[in-house]
Amino acid sequence: MRRAGLGEGVPPGNYGNYGYANSGYSACEEENERLTESLRSKVTAIKSLSIEIGHEVKTQNKLLAEMWILQVPGISPVAVKAYFC
Repeated sequence: MRRAGLGEGVPPGNYGNYGYANSGYSACEEENERLTESLRSKVTAIKSLSIEIGHEVKTQNKLLAEMWILQVPGISPVAVKAYFC
């Protein structure tokens, strides 16, 4: 895949360096760092969201189990609370 502007107006031998010819640092490396940081922040957000979803699932499962147990004849609500808390 060709990147737009890569190598245009750059002297031969310095393709992609854009002023960093002696440092060895290229525009591709800059772009990679920028994209890596963007990806890192997205992964962090997804991880936080998945942890929150996990907590919500546990809470909802607990509530559903309590509702189910309360429908069973002969089980007191106090015993249910003691079991789930």
